[in-house]
Amino acid sequence: MLDGFIDTNTYYKRLNKETSKEELVKITDVDGNVLWERPDPCSREDFPWNILLPKAQQIIAKGGSITDTANELGVPYKALWATLRKEMRTDRPGKAIREEKKTELEGEADVSAKLDAYDPYTGPFEKQATQVSTTDSFEKQVTQVLTEIQSILIRKRQDYGPGNIPRFGEKGVVVRLFDKAERLASLVWDGKSPNFEAVEDTWLDVIGYGVLGLLEHRKRGEA
Repeated sequence: MLDGFIDTNTYYKRLNKETSKEELVKITDVDGNVLWERPDPCSREDFPWNILLPKAQQIIAKGGSITDTANELGVPYKALWATLRKEMRTDRPGKAIREEKKTELEGEADVSAKLDAYDPYTGPFEKQATQVSTTDSFEKQVTQVLTEIQSILIRKRQDYGPGNIPRFGEKGVVVRLFDKAERLASLVWDGKSPNFEAVEDTWLDVIGYGVLGLLEHRKRGEA
């Protein structure tokens, strides 16, 4: 999030009857000058991300999920998610490592370094938020969360392919869990505000990685 960022723009949205969601159609500045107007058709590249990203980061930093942020801005969830990922990866090292096809890694330090370059910021469990009512029974809440995790894991496997997790194995999952634990310690224990994914998303990452780690462990046939 940009320090001291204050948004003085006005965002105009309309209801899309086909999707039943509001969509962004125009942005004006404080003087009423049109900064952007929605073309028809409108693709991800057509949105004014130089205006939208600082506002999106501000919403997420306050604890909003990417789904909430997309709805508030009036942009498609997938467009915002793809743009955030692209922004977070800009000018980051490790492109060559992400593209290499090697499968053998030597030592945990090597695993950690390669994983950091392979996918430095985001876990594979970003989701469109499912609201779990705190008034439901414990059993129902658990079932809802596990059903959500199941759906996320299956969809993300389709996106990432079957070789993503096995490429680094159980040790790779452990490294990712360390990353998530450090993030939770910073956000929950130290009370810091997130710049990107919400705390709920990180907890989902932990559960998801736990399932994937268990599957990798069982493939090794160990107790």
